[in-house]
Amino acid sequence: VYVDVPESEIELDGQQYVYKSRGVSLSQVLKRKSLNHPEFPTTGSEFIWNFTYSGGVFGGNEHFIKNQLLFNWFIPISSKISIGNFSKVGAINKTSDDGLIPLQRFFVMGGSGIPSGEMLRGYPESSLGRYFFEDNTVVGAKLMARYSIEARISFSSSPTIYGFVFAEAGNVWNGFETIDPFNLKRSAGVGIRLFVPMLGMIGYDIGYGFDSSINGDNQPWGWDHHLIFGGQVN
Repeated sequence: VYVDVPESEIELDGQQYVYKSRGVSLSQVLKRKSLNHPEFPTTGSEFIWNFTYSGGVFGGNEHFIKNQLLFNWFIPISSKISIGNFSKVGAINKTSDDGLIPLQRFFVMGGSGIPSGEMLRGYPESSLGRYFFEDNTVVGAKLMARYSIEARISFSSSPTIYGFVFAEAGNVWNGFETIDPFNLKRSAGVGIRLFVPMLGMIGYDIGYGFDSSINGDNQPWGWDHHLIFGGQVN
């Protein structure tokens, strides 16, 4: 039984326990952007606040608030070289004791972050999060934090092609009582990006994970490869 689901919402269906999630949510996104180029910025910053409220007066059995804050800024070295800094934090919490949070709303991290996770290169896709105790499936967590830095160099401006070296760190936690800002999964590597009209950004990254991932055996995860196709730039 999943611990965040009230027992009243759980039913036995054959050999499995299931629950039905019903909810109406309101989302608001606030953005501020001052980047000098949409595909290869060398200066400026970007701030995004993504807020979601579900349940309450809207009804259903999904009752939660989810906040995500993203702040990116760029330091110019030359017209073809820049340093990109990327930070993101997020939190989700229930707003009533008898409400639930759907599984897809929790935070998972690892890999390219496509389609719905958080990027952390050098680790398997969506491999960081809480685990369902019966089959060790990742089900996500309530808090997340991630920071990345990239040294980028432009190879072409039309079409946009650039390469970079990166270092990043991040993790997810199940609550403020368990959060540890010094317990971060670290990685470093190299990558390349190509902007294709009508398709968006395509890229390939190779990252080395310095910490353990799925099994928690305290051994470095090692090298991992990631294909980026129309997903997040970072």
